[in-house]
Amino acid sequence: MSDTQNQAQLQNQHQGQQQTPTQDRITGQIAVHKTDKKLLEFIDNLNPAPLQDYAAIHAGTVRPYEKDGQRVYSVIRIVAQDYSRKDEHSIRAKANIAPEEALYIAERIKAGVKDFKFEAVKIFGNPDNQGYCPMTKIWINRSEKNADGETMNRPWKVDIENGKGRKAYGKNGGAYCQGGSYVLEKKVFLNFSDYEFFKLLSAVERYIRIWEIVHGAKLLKEGRPARDMQYATTNATTTTSENQ
Repeated sequence: MSDTQNQAQLQNQHQGQQQTPTQDRITGQIAVHKTDKKLLEFIDNLNPAPLQDYAAIHAGTVRPYEKDGQRVYSVIRIVAQDYSRKDEHSIRAKANIAPEEALYIAERIKAGVKDFKFEAVKIFGNPDNQGYCPMTKIWINRSEKNADGETMNRPWKVDIENGKGRKAYGKNGGAYCQGGSYVLEKKVFLNFSDYEFFKLLSAVERYIRIWEIVHGAKLLKEGRPARDMQYATTNATTTTSENQ
């Protein structure tokens, strides 16, 4: 069961509702690759910017944005699941990447790069009673040849780890994991051929572009006039003050 299907099932059970058939559930799944042992899926978790930051289109790219007391980000969620162990629960690891990061990876695929490395490590949330905060790590790499110098049939590899660590802050206020405090809890990796990974990222790129057009048009229609009116009001007030 994918991450989106699992979330829907848990929500229905919690609310005591009759479960919706899997084929009728509405999910945010953009693309998925499945094997008999593992899967990797890309899920829509994009959010539009507030009116004050209309030109950014995506929430949280210009300045922090909160809604209903929660920090809001615009991201693509990547979920890797390993269900190869028949006698045990499947392992599911998650990580988020920014839309521009997804577009960058898609562009590198189309450029036909021989070797590629992408890494994102994040520590977030509030510490638990032992001082640990949730962490995600993701690596997306392409290696043309293996250690023996042979050309690889599946040169792309996605590694996702979930764990926890002790949060510290740098001089610029950014959070990072204290050295030696990281504790690994889950790890899943998958390998892909060029075409398999191209297919996934092409779908993600296509969705982001369409999403930006739809939400960007609404933000521009509402935000630009509001900005112009604010400028006009401010200028009128300044002019009046200078003439007094």
